[in-house]
Amino acid sequence: MKKSILTKILVLSLAIAGVLGTYSCHKDTENQVNAEGQQVTKLAPDMVLAANATYLNTSSHQETGFEDNSAEPFNLQESIYSPSYIHTMIPSIKYNNGGDYVQKFYWTQGVWDAGSKDCSADRFRKGVEVRSDLNFKKDGWMGFAYMIPTDFPSDRSTIIAQGFNEGSSGGCARSWVWHLTWSNGTLTLTCRKSCGVETYTHVVATNITKGVWKPVVVQWRASNTNHGKVVVWHGQAVYDRSTPQVSRSNINLGYGTWSSDNLTSFITLKYGIYAYDCCDHVGSNDTEVVYFDNMSQWVDDAATNNGFDKVDPTQ
Repeated sequence: MKKSILTKILVLSLAIAGVLGTYSCHKDTENQVNAEGQQVTKLAPDMVLAANATYLNTSSHQETGFEDNSAEPFNLQESIYSPSYIHTMIPSIKYNNGGDYVQKFYWTQGVWDAGSKDCSADRFRKGVEVRSDLNFKKDGWMGFAYMIPTDFPSDRSTIIAQGFNEGSSGGCARSWVWHLTWSNGTLTLTCRKSCGVETYTHVVATNITKGVWKPVVVQWRASNTNHGKVVVWHGQAVYDRSTPQVSRSNINLGYGTWSSDNLTSFITLKYGIYAYDCCDHVGSNDTEVVYFDNMSQWVDDAATNNGFDKVDPTQ
């Protein structure tokens, strides 16, 4: 939750709900089987509260502080292979600008090892991610806080957030446009303008301490006429609203189908764990955990350039 007074209201609501019996309990997960016969793990809230002060779900803006102990409005990945999981929970290290609940992502190398080990296939075995259903065709903003725990393997790299092409482009439908990668204390942004062609790579931050929450704000603009941009604020730069660690403009960013300089296909957002280096660690029995809080995503196709306040995870 982003406002202390709202936190108090939520706690009071929970107390009243407990007295009046106005809430119902549910199990953490629901194990289902999809059309391909795969086990699918879907998140269900432990408790349905009478009020959810941080929940926002419109066609252009989705946000949650997870204080209703639910992942909504962000939908879960289609398939999650046990024992990997996504839970909302109360962590031992809370985000100072959040409430009690956060979202925990857990992935184990054994999930990958149990599959075909085909690095070009079995994508869902490579991680656990949440996908939003917002469609970005021009400008977008994403803000969140994340924490890498102290026992995260030092020799592993993972993508924690990405803009994902959902259009059709030479076999690259459903592939990344930009992503943020964690690797041994370094967070790196990578972007591309076409399938398989990296446009821009920049180190966002180094020497990031494990076990410490960090806020991030990302702004981007898709373009195929060199009018694109990407901006990233991280850590203290988010609190201070100071100079971003990454700021590039007049670039091509994104791919798919275009009308003038606007995508007629679209970009969606993912966050969580995408352990793309899983092929290099077969048999390691490694596990990866990442925590998220105060997730906010805003579609700014009118290019107003003023989305910081809307997605700021420190408020």
